Amino acid sequence: MLHYWDTHPDPGSIPVPDVVELQIAIAEALRPALDAVVGNHLETDTPVVIEGDYLLPALAAQDFFAGQEVGHRVRAVFLHEPDPDQLAANYLRREPERGQQRTRAQISARYGDWLAGSAEAHGIPVLAARPWATALERLSAVVDHPRERRLSTSKNILKSV
Repeated sequence: MLHYWDTHPDPGSIPVPDVVELQIAIAEALRPALDAVVGNHLETDTPVVIEGDYLLPALAAQDFFAGQEVGHRVRAVFLHEPDPDQLAANYLRREPERGQQRTRAQISARYGDWLAGSAEAHGIPVLAARPWATALERLSAVVDHPRERRLSTSKNILKSV
């Protein structure tokens, strides 16, 4: 599963919905490892920020990590950019040598939409990625002043406090 992209002869031929399903499957496969990492940080009372595409709202909604009770110590934030055109522009600015990456942007938007829906289903709020100028302020308000035990918003950040 984790090496699927290295072994598939033409990953560009896979339909967008199928790639999103593979993304979700990979995230689920990584979940036990992330559970152990967060659990270790809870056990040792060591703050950590974990960021990545494979953090799932279901992980953030757990009451225990590796046997360690969460209490008020874990918060998650999922930043969501739903616009494939904006994502394509971001990729082009960040990776100009790769040219337009429209399919990748469509995949990212669809996966982000799935993450946002999953976050809402777990009672975790979703924070819009834009406007960028206020993103840090809005993120800080969500993380530093939670309305609930865990908050989330679909760039994924898991914080153990």
